[in-house]
Amino acid sequence: MAQNVIKGKKLMVFIKKENEYKSIALSTNHTLTLSASTSDLAVKSKDQAKGKSWTDSEIDQMSWTVSSESLVGTNEGHGWNDIMDLYLAGEKVELVFDGVTADGAPAGGFSPAASGDDFQGLKGQALITSLTLNAPLEDNGTYTVEFSGTGPLEKYTA
Repeated sequence: MAQNVIKGKKLMVFIKKENEYKSIALSTNHTLTLSASTSDLAVKSKDQAKGKSWTDSEIDQMSWTVSSESLVGTNEGHGWNDIMDLYLAGEKVELVFDGVTADGAPAGGFSPAASGDDFQGLKGQALITSLTLNAPLEDNGTYTVEFSGTGPLEKYTA
């Protein structure tokens, strides 16, 4: 049976603006991190009498972050200026992390695939909590933006 490995270039982060999802322009890398904190549960067992005890835990909070590394430039989708405006506004944005609908940059930018056939897209509300601009001498300007989820991350369907 052939394996269907999804290349990173086929997965993107999209930001909803005016009822339309647009990709973060000129991106070179996206990272989704899911985390959970746990609390210990006291467990009594017959082994405690022998000086042994077992621990047990349960998840009490879950969180998620998305980061994106991009080139500074102008292109279809959300570029540096758009991301900076969103950061300065300090408001929640709706994100989708999903596959893309086309190979190569289509006119008007990429759109989320929302098919779930190869990759189940995810969506949620987030705040921009970090924005870093890098301007090296004789090299491309880049920036990194980090979004922190403000609620649940859910499966995305169009």
